[in-house]
Amino acid sequence: MRSAVLISLTLMLLADLGLAITYDFEKGMDDWTPISGDWKVEKGELVQKDASTPAMRALVGDENWTDYTIECKIMITNGSYTGVIFRAISDKKYYVFYMNANGNVVELWQHIGPGDTDRIMKFKHAPQGGVRITRNEWYNFKLVIKDKSGEFYVNDELQDQTDSLEYDKGKVGAWAWATEVHFDDFTISGPGIPSETPVRLAGKTPLTWGELKSR
Repeated sequence: MRSAVLISLTLMLLADLGLAITYDFEKGMDDWTPISGDWKVEKGELVQKDASTPAMRALVGDENWTDYTIECKIMITNGSYTGVIFRAISDKKYYVFYMNANGNVVELWQHIGPGDTDRIMKFKHAPQGGVRITRNEWYNFKLVIKDKSGEFYVNDELQDQTDSLEYDKGKVGAWAWATEVHFDDFTISGPGIPSETPVRLAGKTPLTWGELKSR
């Protein structure tokens, strides 16, 4: 009984603190779900190998997540289009902020379904702050999502922002359009985001978030 109470209190504390989950892909795809494309883990990186299919994606997280910050590293090896999904309310309804190596631009799109490629452009323009999009180079992405607002960064340079997000919650993920790409160090943080950091209860073996939920 005492352990159950401690676990409940720990879960409440983690939710209130708003910690972070980091996927370094050293142990595989963890909780990720591929929707389309050829996603796999190679040498501690999430890799997408299909260079012909549009709107390929892999999702992770909880459909009820609302406000969060996403940070990750992305590198294009073949093709042009890749980025980060946020507020995915379904497999085909989500936002994606991505870079385009072919045109050296950054873009934000809202996918509306019912098809994989049914979508609305929110912005598309040249990178800001001296950023240049090319292949075989790592880029640091950061998305700050809160209420109806979003801020979008590449290499710590603000690229654009919006205050008109319609989807108010959803999962996050990796995205590519006919592009071979590598992702690494994918972190989600914010209110209600659980932590994968082991939690030690008194006199017990440390437990991860997943182990706590299963008890």
